[in-house]
Amino acid sequence: MIENNPELDSYIPPELEIAIISLEKAQQDLIAVGKWLTDVDISDEIIGFHIQQAIEKSLKAILICYKIEHPRTHNLRLLVDLCQNNNIEVPSTFSQVDIFNRFAVEWRYNLLPLTNPSPLDRETAYNLATFVWNWASQLVKGSSN
Repeated sequence: MIENNPELDSYIPPELEIAIISLEKAQQDLIAVGKWLTDVDISDEIIGFHIQQAIEKSLKAILICYKIEHPRTHNLRLLVDLCQNNNIEVPSTFSQVDIFNRFAVEWRYNLLPLTNPSPLDRETAYNLATFVWNWASQLVKGSSN
């Protein structure tokens, strides 16, 4: 008779573990944004950066979990396309994620103008990022069953 081995029962594949960590980090970005949504002292650039990061980490969690190779990039469109090109059904609302590419690391530190021509709709951005995170969390959770 084979007895249960606690070490084997608790084994998590490395890609799943990394995907879970990526989702936890994305959730931390969302928690920060949630606290800053109405704070006028926090700039749209900071809010946008953390929104972009939450979406990026959520999408990368999916790619990692499903063992889909991806370049080191902050381009959200590319990450969405990689999901779609690998038969992962992506909600149509994800077409909006492109607008957050300008808040990625390169732009945040180098190219983002001091004045933004159109203010960020913080609540809509937060809701979209939360939707992406929830979707990614469900896919990762589903892959572990």
